[in-house]
Amino acid sequence: MTNNENSIEYENNLSENEVSATVIEEIDVTSEMQSDPTRKDNMFISVHAIEDHIVSSMVNGDNLNDFSQTLFKQSQTAKNTRNYNITSQTTEVINLIKSLLEDYLEESENFEKSFNHFSEKTAARLNSAQQKSESKNPNMQKPSDGALTIIFNPDISELHHSIKLLISKIDIKEYLERQNAKYEKGFPIENKTQKSCLINLTISANLDPEKIDEPYFLELNVPNQSHKTICTINSIVITDTNSKISAFWTNDFLELKEERTDLNNTNTAFDSIKSFLSRKLKKFPNDYTVIHNNLIGYFERTSSYKHEEMISSVIGDYAPKDTNLKIVELAQELGELPSKKKFDTHFDIEKKDIEKKFSRDIQVNDSIVLKTKSHIRDINNTIIATKIDDEKVLVIKKVSDDAYNAFKKEE
Repeated sequence: MTNNENSIEYENNLSENEVSATVIEEIDVTSEMQSDPTRKDNMFISVHAIEDHIVSSMVNGDNLNDFSQTLFKQSQTAKNTRNYNITSQTTEVINLIKSLLEDYLEESENFEKSFNHFSEKTAARLNSAQQKSESKNPNMQKPSDGALTIIFNPDISELHHSIKLLISKIDIKEYLERQNAKYEKGFPIENKTQKSCLINLTISANLDPEKIDEPYFLELNVPNQSHKTICTINSIVITDTNSKISAFWTNDFLELKEERTDLNNTNTAFDSIKSFLSRKLKKFPNDYTVIHNNLIGYFERTSSYKHEEMISSVIGDYAPKDTNLKIVELAQELGELPSKKKFDTHFDIEKKDIEKKFSRDIQVNDSIVLKTKSHIRDINNTIIATKIDDEKVLVIKKVSDDAYNAFKKEE
């Protein structure tokens, strides 16, 4: 066994149907599979490897726990997310969650066993969903081998139980081990290829389902309790580091539906950003022209919207022409728009519906309106404002033959 600070290494046993796992650095490993989940403070953690359609539990250890808890923290601060809802009260994953919650509320001493059962069943479902996805889409790139991390984190108060349930898959990557110079498999600490589902739940007693404002809830059957126990689904947040959210993850595995359609997201995001920039940059017309043009360019060339990526593309390292423009504050306020205007930070762009919104009319004088229809490459050197004999002039480069001939001055 080697020491490597940045990886979790897998070793295959002789048996084809058994896969054990070795966590590198300061972890005791036994020859037997340790399938019990880890409980750290009030958090339950399990990790299952899925390789070549074989599911196996990973060995517990401090490094694996720290790795998992880092995933949990990152899931709560993820930038590119999309909100989903359940499609039914009786899907397999929802039924597993209901059973897990009922066992938790029963305050059974065997809850860790229940959690382990839930984790194994969930990992098996993911494995099955991946295989079905491959069968339905033979030309699609098959889902990568990886590990499914599940974290159950309850927060108990006098009035209710707040629970965060994280289901996250990390793709396995190949690396060249430093000391033995052999190719091994493990998880990268940075730049992980990851899919996650963070479910925020609130459990309350004696609530009438008909009086609950939230549209989605689960009614739990808890033994030895005379009152109804209601679990409200506050949010289901999906992330995917790929350019698009994988359909097998949300549809085949979790059986969820988007809270907002791509069309709704596209229109709301574009309209909100354009309105925000128009309002904030009203006193900076030259900067607005460049930044607005960048916005059009992003929506034209990008098929999958990611909010942080959009901010970087539209503003990035842009140096304002007017030094009074506070570009850092502008970027920060842009970052807050999704929560204020209610659109997701990761979705597919529906271009046809917003292309008509790309145009911009600029009044040149009483008789002429300059109309831009799409993104202009190198706009600063394509349309130039200058003065000739103290008179304001617009110079437009790269014009068509028709435009040139229509206004050509005879020599």
